[in-house]
Amino acid sequence: MSADPESSQFYEKQIPGSVLVDLEQQAAGRPAEGLSWLSRDVPEEYADGGLIEVGDESETAAYIPDDLEERAYTELQGIAKPFDIDASQSQEDLQAALEEIRAGEKAVDVDVVSDLSAVPETESVSLSDYEGIDKPGMRTGLAAFRELDDVSLMCVPDENDIEGLTEALVAHCENMGERFAILQAPQNAGAISELETPVDSSYAAYYYPWVEATDPLTNRKRLVPPGGHIAGIFARSDVEHGVHKAPANEVVRGILGTQHTITKGEQDVLNPKGVNCIRSFQGRGIRLWGARTTSSDPSWKYVNVWRLFLYIEQSIDEGTQWAVFEPNDEDLWARVRQSAENFLTTIWRDGGLQGSTADEAFYVKCGEETMTQDDIDNGRLIVEIGIAPVKPAEFVVFRISQDTSDT
Repeated sequence: MSADPESSQFYEKQIPGSVLVDLEQQAAGRPAEGLSWLSRDVPEEYADGGLIEVGDESETAAYIPDDLEERAYTELQGIAKPFDIDASQSQEDLQAALEEIRAGEKAVDVDVVSDLSAVPETESVSLSDYEGIDKPGMRTGLAAFRELDDVSLMCVPDENDIEGLTEALVAHCENMGERFAILQAPQNAGAISELETPVDSSYAAYYYPWVEATDPLTNRKRLVPPGGHIAGIFARSDVEHGVHKAPANEVVRGILGTQHTITKGEQDVLNPKGVNCIRSFQGRGIRLWGARTTSSDPSWKYVNVWRLFLYIEQSIDEGTQWAVFEPNDEDLWARVRQSAENFLTTIWRDGGLQGSTADEAFYVKCGEETMTQDDIDNGRLIVEIGIAPVKPAEFVVFRISQDTSDT
């Protein structure tokens, strides 16, 4: 092992707290304070089997555990994987290969790793593993998310590695009713003219191309699916502007570039298909340029319109659950209308609904015009809501029902 005082910096970038770092710092004469392998504070598991350096039995002697060589070899193998080095070779050859890379470390930093070699292979993972087991107390995979109430966005970076996983993810969002799937084109998507969205659903949006980012484990550039960065844009836009703002024309933070440069002409081909592009603009950075769902329904072709609808529907449903156990009468109907109208007025004033007046932006009905006498007698409270997310007085209408029969 090299005793170069700078050499441990290479391993520090790979595995913080590594035994290799400790060894190199010892060889370089660096302070040993706080290093478990270099102090007399012997780890409990080595209390009966460590070796003290030959010829030195002083209180400050370096402590070397019996399996140090094995541990060092294991760490070297782990470091080698992201560099596409054969980890099965001997420790001596492995160390030599890593030393060679370290010598040219600056050149390595600018190389782009086009595959996901640092991520565990997925051959042993099947679609059924991702779908999971749907049994109370034993749920796994996507089924485990059924138990979580506060999930609004779903993304699976490996979706293109498992046939059927994209469809399973979207089906999960559709079945849950309030979730939205961020889908990613495959790394090798082929010709622009042939790129199509994989599903027809308002519960998903499709993004292209992959992006370049720095791998924190190797400090090298690599291509990654864009889903994580897109989810960050969604979250940031929701907090800063509200869910009614389209998550588009936003800078994609934390990336170095894109796999392909998308031209305006290519954008014009892809956008009507529902493919949202990540594009680089002179002086404006790399931006998300598109906010379409994968739906063929023109009413729900925009991400922000659909997510606003989901948000309003879920919020009013949850916000009227207090009506359960209440007498299903005119007093209850008036209170429910007032509660829903107050909520929608706030959204309208924030710019989420269109219209110069509240009457153009929304309406709420709850009473004999939304319920039959049979509904009233059997405790079925039905509320009808109309909202205008795109144009004034062009209402999207939906109904929410609460059961008050347990009074």
